[in-house]
Amino acid sequence: MRCKAPSVTLLFLFGVATMTTVPLAAQIPWLPGSTSAITFSPFLLPSETDPNPTGLGQTLNQNGLTIAALNPFFQALGTNGRTCATCHQPSNSMSMSVSTVQQRYNLSHGQDPLFAAVDGANCPDAVTSSKFYAINDPNNPHSLLLNRALIRIGLPWPPKGITPEFSIVGVSDPTHCELNTTYGLLSKTPTVSVYRRSLMAANLKYVTTVGKGATSPGQVLAIDPYTGLPESGNIMYDGREPTLQHQAMDAILTHAQASSLPCAAIIQQIVDFENNIYTAQASDNQAQSLTVLGASGGPGTLANGQAGIAAAPNTFSLYASWANLPPSAPQEQQRSSVARGEAIFNGRPFIISNVAGINDLAGTNLLPGTCATCHANTNAGNDVHPQAQLDEGTSESQFGLPASDLPMFYLVCDAGKSTPFNGSKVWTRDPGLALITGKCADIGKVKSAQLRGLAGRAPYFHDGSAAGLSDVVNFYNKRFSLNLSRQEMQDLINFLNTL
Repeated sequence: MRCKAPSVTLLFLFGVATMTTVPLAAQIPWLPGSTSAITFSPFLLPSETDPNPTGLGQTLNQNGLTIAALNPFFQALGTNGRTCATCHQPSNSMSMSVSTVQQRYNLSHGQDPLFAAVDGANCPDAVTSSKFYAINDPNNPHSLLLNRALIRIGLPWPPKGITPEFSIVGVSDPTHCELNTTYGLLSKTPTVSVYRRSLMAANLKYVTTVGKGATSPGQVLAIDPYTGLPESGNIMYDGREPTLQHQAMDAILTHAQASSLPCAAIIQQIVDFENNIYTAQASDNQAQSLTVLGASGGPGTLANGQAGIAAAPNTFSLYASWANLPPSAPQEQQRSSVARGEAIFNGRPFIISNVAGINDLAGTNLLPGTCATCHANTNAGNDVHPQAQLDEGTSESQFGLPASDLPMFYLVCDAGKSTPFNGSKVWTRDPGLALITGKCADIGKVKSAQLRGLAGRAPYFHDGSAAGLSDVVNFYNKRFSLNLSRQEMQDLINFLNTL
């Protein structure tokens, strides 16, 4: 397959390319520096700093100055005008947030390619006219994207070549997509729709690198063509993509609705670009710079760090130097709070119980641990074990946060089969890994995502059910009986906001 360079007209002035701002219908990228969804910046700088609710996020682009028109990450390779950057915004830690989704919706009058009906709507056939709905209109066909920043993922059921160990017996279907005769389980090609947050297209060496000694004997993992190293199996929430290259191809075919794939060289350019992007919080409104007085916040630590190291219980060592600041030190109160939050994350003990993927493998339902047990990858906060999907209960009716606008599935395991801790009959908003493997024991399992750049990409959890970090901390405080005081909870939130 031939690779063709994009056809663009650029004006070079003093060695820097410039491009005239043009209407959205003619040009697609929506990049840092934009003041609306109608205009865009033609560049991604080597270092991009963007405001977010608690300070400034920073994106390091080790590819150097990147001209959007010349890089396939920013090119519309499909038929609906989307690019990779449509859902992976540097200003949102290479993901997206509800606030910017809503901004783009209002400023583009719903015409931004992000809202393509294929998966930017609750169901593709929910968009029946060009009518512009208010964001809070209960009939808005894009409500899950607008209110939770969720993208619809349509997965075949049953998985190709697999006989499932469970049946989908019932569905609560507020989206009207699960039982749809064209796009759902009742269609000619039965499909389950799950609604998930866009993952970060940054810090990816921490996602793909398997931790030393983490691979079980006999376990065979896909090899990443970029590094030559085994892939972790944690690229997607449900582990369905073996490599970044495969993920890029699937995204172009599904999210961008391409009629055919670009050549392998174009795919590799996308992966090469992604592998050189690092993002994290760089400044906090109250603690201010996160790299002073011995602190090592910001994306530089990630860019220069070694991936695949499980340093639990001390996953994060960014703010230890702030632990004993004198009262006269600048911003002492907030910086001390951040340091206390880091210490709580690393060292506050609790008992991990009823977590499929941990307790069953450990052979005990009373496993001592900390937050760093599941978020062990040094200074990144994700899991270094391969295929490390877990069921922490975020999508279940027993533990999960309320989300009545999301589907709820009633799953019944075959005779003799059961989930490790939730029995053989389960209600869940997202079957997770089980939609890929067909295994009853995998129901509800999703990966532990990396924790960097949190301040720029609310809401949280894979289904957007946690509107803010206070919801996240409250969930875990109750789920694992952490018994955190009000001050300790605030310290932990302050710390998470600096990541």
